[in-house]
Amino acid sequence: MKRIFRSAEPASTKSKDTDSLREILVSFLTLSNASDSAIKLVRNYALYVDVSGKQLANQMEQNKLLDLVPLLLAVATSAHDSKARAAAFRAMGNGLVHADKNPDAVQLVHCTRQHGFIEAASHALAINKFSTVDKAVRREASRLINNLAYFKEMQTYLLRGSIVHILLKHISFMGSDAEETEVIGMCTGALSHMCFFNENKKELLASGVVDGLLPIASSDNPKHKPVRASIGIASLVGDEENHPALKVTSDVIENSTECLKAALTGQSFPPGSNTYNHPENASYKIHACHNVLNGIHSLAGNEDNKLLLQQSGVLDIVVDLLEQEDLKDGLRDLALKIIRRLSFNEHNVNILRNRQGFKALMHRMKQHNDKNVRKQADGILWQLEDHVISCKEEIPFQNDLHSGKQVMLSYCWNEQDLVLQTRNFLKARGVSTWMDVAEMSGSTLEAMSRAVETSHTIIIFFSKGYKDSANCRTEAEYAYQLKKEIIPVRVDSYQPDGWLGAILGTKLWFDIQDPMIRDMALERLLRELGVILNITHTISRQSNQFGEAKTDNKTDIFSAGRHFRLQMNHIQAVTNWSTHEVATWLNDNNCSLLATSLPELNGDGLAAFMTSLAMDGPLRGLNSILQIVGCKPCDAQWVAIANKLFLYAITPQ
Repeated sequence: MKRIFRSAEPASTKSKDTDSLREILVSFLTLSNASDSAIKLVRNYALYVDVSGKQLANQMEQNKLLDLVPLLLAVATSAHDSKARAAAFRAMGNGLVHADKNPDAVQLVHCTRQHGFIEAASHALAINKFSTVDKAVRREASRLINNLAYFKEMQTYLLRGSIVHILLKHISFMGSDAEETEVIGMCTGALSHMCFFNENKKELLASGVVDGLLPIASSDNPKHKPVRASIGIASLVGDEENHPALKVTSDVIENSTECLKAALTGQSFPPGSNTYNHPENASYKIHACHNVLNGIHSLAGNEDNKLLLQQSGVLDIVVDLLEQEDLKDGLRDLALKIIRRLSFNEHNVNILRNRQGFKALMHRMKQHNDKNVRKQADGILWQLEDHVISCKEEIPFQNDLHSGKQVMLSYCWNEQDLVLQTRNFLKARGVSTWMDVAEMSGSTLEAMSRAVETSHTIIIFFSKGYKDSANCRTEAEYAYQLKKEIIPVRVDSYQPDGWLGAILGTKLWFDIQDPMIRDMALERLLRELGVILNITHTISRQSNQFGEAKTDNKTDIFSAGRHFRLQMNHIQAVTNWSTHEVATWLNDNNCSLLATSLPELNGDGLAAFMTSLAMDGPLRGLNSILQIVGCKPCDAQWVAIANKLFLYAITPQ
């Protein structure tokens, strides 16, 4: 099938005939010793040398490799001559250089996976084959993986197998041999590429990539790629509070800043930053700049880094970047996100306020045709302004019949389904709520500020995503500034830290992440709202499991809340227990009936039970527990368990 090429190569470059290359590859499978000229031809295939002596991608030859992938794989895995095997891996790696800029060559990326080159490279790099696989073969296999890791569509396949573990094993050797050093650099490059993709973060952290890259980041051997390791670490944990890896943050920030300067100015990158160091290449410049900005954006999420980044010159560099008229929108959006994160530091805000022309630049960004750019510019301008309450009138939402007090639900967009369940629960019980269920029209932050100002209480549905969101931070800090009542509701396993931990403090939170105990948590949330909003609801008391007679007397359904002081240190102590630890503790404390009734009960569940008992009192709290357990009328043993858990939850020790 005839292919149409996007562009022709320089006249000085002569394409090798595909049939001739095919014959050479076939000969590699039969000969014990390949000629040096044949090895050189295969090794340099899909590259050409420009007038300055640099090797660049040859698009025409990249396209021709599509027909040769199966044969190249056979040579890479079965040729008798190790130099031939290394050359086959190298030719495939060459074919991937800047393949994203060549529509035909993009197919080569998928062919590489479909024909099994990832598995072949993994086999060549396997530690148990260390003594039997030639160093040159390992080097070129690692180069291939490094080049594949550049592509988003390859991430799933690289994570699926054992390749991450293999790369980490190679890095751990920290070899000084020239070829082994190059292998370590390629492995570092591959892992750092994978760190740039947010969807990989959880699995890479679980695989120990940060611990693996830390020694490389501190290495004084530039061939180990210490700067790449630094940027990879920054991408994974730069925004974490108190992460052990952040002890090298100053080096990471310095390395990242130097790389950013190089990417933007066209100068050479610092030693140890990249495998292909061609900043004069426009497409590579954009790619390198995007990767470095991603790492800096992650670092900017950490409170301690905000001032360090400004002092290193990052804030000025990124603002200068925004002033470029021909800046790609992807880089513009990322640069604005960095500035917005840095603007949550008062020192940085003052610098931006005093920078000539910066506000005018942000106002121009608010008129940009890219919605994300407009949104970030709006957020930055919000940070630059001193806010006062802009309106006194209520936003026109249906008011609660009993109090007229509105409750705002502040949440991260990813948690919307769970928050909608909570809203429907509260609304059905007469609580007036406000939440953004579709992106607000006009200025998002203006609508947010009016919602905060006219709400009596703010429920913060906190999660890691909430903590990392600039919009959520703006909402929470504005509510805190206005001294609004704040109720935390937990929607995932994240423990509040950093700025969010400071706002939530020691407030009692309600955990709704577990569907088994969600209804019970929502009932407790409703009672807490009743206390805060001073709402009096009436219900008919029914006969209950404790033998109380049915009566028509009325009672306040919120009245059980806040009768007892919950000991948060007790609750937090059990939160992280496993099911086995919970069962052991229950059995040791004469609560074995609960352990056998709920064998899957973990620390979060036990903490929720204790909180319910402390908030509601032992008898009413037990009523809720028995509904979950599925038991009918309780006996003295259940009452004893309720009392024991209740006392543990409220008694200081």
